[in-house]
Amino acid sequence: MNDIILDQFELNEVNFINNFVVKIAGKGNITKTDERYMPLSICKWVVHDLINNMISDNNIHNRPVVIIWDGDNYQDNDHEKPSPFTHVIYELSKIKNYHMCALKYKKDTENPWKQKHINSWNGIKFHKLYNYIEPHILSNKMCNMYVSYGSANFQYKDDDPSKGETSGYAQLKEFKANNNLKTLKVDKQTGFEVYLKL
Repeated sequence: MNDIILDQFELNEVNFINNFVVKIAGKGNITKTDERYMPLSICKWVVHDLINNMISDNNIHNRPVVIIWDGDNYQDNDHEKPSPFTHVIYELSKIKNYHMCALKYKKDTENPWKQKHINSWNGIKFHKLYNYIEPHILSNKMCNMYVSYGSANFQYKDDDPSKGETSGYAQLKEFKANNNLKTLKVDKQTGFEVYLKL
């Protein structure tokens, strides 16, 4: 059964130039027995307040706030392999007047957003966007603030340098290398990092 939803739009149809765009990224699909998981799981309940305060402090022109992520599903503690950064997104969605947007990669003629993706988010309202370019390239370019939750502490696939860097860590490095940034937060225990473009 084809459960592709109708309520999805190509990114080119949406203009964020008058918004303060905050990208949320992080390490996903974490094994619960991994010792790095527990600090992320505990701290996720407070980081959304810290992020909200950083947005308030740095959105100096008081532009409407857009929270964007790269189309990940919501995977909380009850999931076999949680993604704590998606809980941060979920909590930010409860803040009044934040516009939530998720961007997926369209790799063929079929639009990428399906009902199962929407269902994973437990009813939060967000705009479903897609593009033919990899989402992280576009979201890294358009965001004013970049939040990474956990990626810095999971640098290599299966912690094996011979297997290459994880996508989250590689994308974080790419963002830091290609932009003039102000560091707002670096917590080495959790790998919680926040950067503001200058």
